Amino acid sequence: PTVIVLDEAQHLSLAALEELRLLGNLETRQGAVAFAVLVAQPQLRAAFTIPAYGLLADRVAVRCAIDPLTEEESAAYLRHQVSAAGGDPAKALDAAAVDVHADHLAPGLGKGDSKWQAHVAQPDDPNLHSG
Repeated sequence: PTVIVLDEAQHLSLAALEELRLLGNLETRQGAVAFAVLVAQPQLRAAFTIPAYGLLADRVAVRCAIDPLTEEESAAYLRHQVSAAGGDPAKALDAAAVDVHADHLAPGLGKGDSKWQAHVAQPDDPNLHSG
């Protein structure tokens, strides 16, 4: 079967989710034609408690949640990302910067974090200074 991965699925309309549910009904002699993996913010889980989403909610086989990182996990994540990007965390980050950013990350990773980490790894790249 085909696996369809939908990121930011909390932005899908009820109609789009219903189409996805109907697609999941299609089968051949070998089994299901497609499976969907919905990756979303907690709003989608909350939406599944609304009766209008009932048929789709009943079809969800697995639900998982990732808890926000702790400050210590955030600091380790930041150091790892700088290393993975080819930077030296000891040179690029001082303890205060890690603490401030880890405190910011602890409630959950934000969309701007990868750009910030890229800037730390490559501070002279002019493309990272925009916006």
